[in-house]
Amino acid sequence: MKISIISDIHAADYNQSGNLILEKFLNHKEVLEADVVVFLGDIFDIMIGNYDEYAQEEKAFFDWIKIHHKKKTIHFHEGNHDFHLEKLFRRMKLNVCYHQSGFVIEDEELKYYLEHGDDIELDNKSYKFYKSLIRSRAVQLLAELKWVPYQLVRAIGTRASLRSRTIDAKYRKNAESQDIKEKFRVSYLSYKMKNLYDIVVCGHGHIKDKFISNSRIYINNGYAPHSHSFIMIENGEATFIDLDQ
Repeated sequence: MKISIISDIHAADYNQSGNLILEKFLNHKEVLEADVVVFLGDIFDIMIGNYDEYAQEEKAFFDWIKIHHKKKTIHFHEGNHDFHLEKLFRRMKLNVCYHQSGFVIEDEELKYYLEHGDDIELDNKSYKFYKSLIRSRAVQLLAELKWVPYQLVRAIGTRASLRSRTIDAKYRKNAESQDIKEKFRVSYLSYKMKNLYDIVVCGHGHIKDKFISNSRIYINNGYAPHSHSFIMIENGEATFIDLDQ
């Protein structure tokens, strides 16, 4: 089984480097040949709720799924920037395995655990509160029933565009943080002690890292427009694939 995985692209009209990375991923030879493709959260910098407008704004992404969802298994895991989208996928009749939390892929005797990465992160109480809020049933209903006008949601994105000159620099700066790297390694080791998976794949931290402990692997692709890579798992091996090749 060949699995291609990417997260933390943050594609948006104000983040063209993210748009380019998404395009490269969707058209990469290894992705097209993969049996399983996983979008592991924060593929988009803002995509929240059950709005038809997303199907037009991100037409290339949804058209790609329409073409491939009957030929390969596609997983979409919510991030903290793109969530409450399950009804949109369903209404578009896209055969996508949709996840709000981590999930397991079994490959013969091997088990791989995949999640956006924020569930296993330790010592971030303010973020945990934020996540409990956006995952609440009330917010989910607001998003799914479209009680908040799309124009207002779009305005949030437009406001974000005001920081278009800094968003990429901010994410790239975080991608060099050794403190964040160590924080996620400690979080992984704490999680691994309770759950012995052969490979754990996370995103969220924006730090590209591959860490091996007792023959078990933790891997994170980092901020994709910085790493210019995605993760491929095949025969129990996890490797980075260069998107520029």
